[in-house]
Amino acid sequence: MWVFLATEVHLFGALFCTFAVYRWRYFEDFQQFALSLNWRLGGLNTIVLLTSSYFMVRAVDAAQKGLNKKVNSFCNLTLLCALTFLVVKFFEYRAKLILHEPPIFPHSHIFYGLYFTMTGIHGLHVLLGMGAIWWLKMRAKREEFSVTYYTPVEVVGRIEDLEQDLIHELQEFEHLIVKDSYWLKVVDIKKDHLSFKFSYVLKQLNRDHETQIRKKTVRKVVDFINFRQVEQIGADQPE
Repeated sequence: MWVFLATEVHLFGALFCTFAVYRWRYFEDFQQFALSLNWRLGGLNTIVLLTSSYFMVRAVDAAQKGLNKKVNSFCNLTLLCALTFLVVKFFEYRAKLILHEPPIFPHSHIFYGLYFTMTGIHGLHVLLGMGAIWWLKMRAKREEFSVTYYTPVEVVGRIEDLEQDLIHELQEFEHLIVKDSYWLKVVDIKKDHLSFKFSYVLKQLNRDHETQIRKKTVRKVVDFINFRQVEQIGADQPE
């Protein structure tokens, strides 16, 4: 996900920089051609995009709470916003490519070349996003989302907290463990469980001490998970 976002920043960052350079170089032309754009349709699409973002956030929140019907409903609203965006964009393109005399094409000027490139790539992203949201809808219909499904993700998000709790829990054995040898690593994430490994290095091998440490570690992990589940249930209760 972070790699994807980084590539998006690079792509659109490069396009906006290119636009800024050419706008500086052909300032008067860009000012004139900008008047041919319909700011009302552009403003409408901006509102539509912000609204769709709100609905998508609500869908994610509902999925984390296992409310599959709400996930489906918010995905439908997000899809409706995406479709509205594409319809508005169709009328924008139609006004330039068909209704305008003479027709405006991407090769008409660098301004329009950048305009069609940037808005076209954005439109493609919306189409791909609609496909992804439809996939989420299908999963919600099968009621795949639940609090349990998101528990591993929630635990991973607080993995540093768990590691610090374990280190604190083992303070009484601090004189037996090599300093800074603690290490908590996520091994595997599945739909309904999370696997991780907590390791440390003993200064001297001792079966009794190792058994005591293992019991204390397991007890702390169980307490940690139970606390997070209770915390989640409490957050889901209506006020």
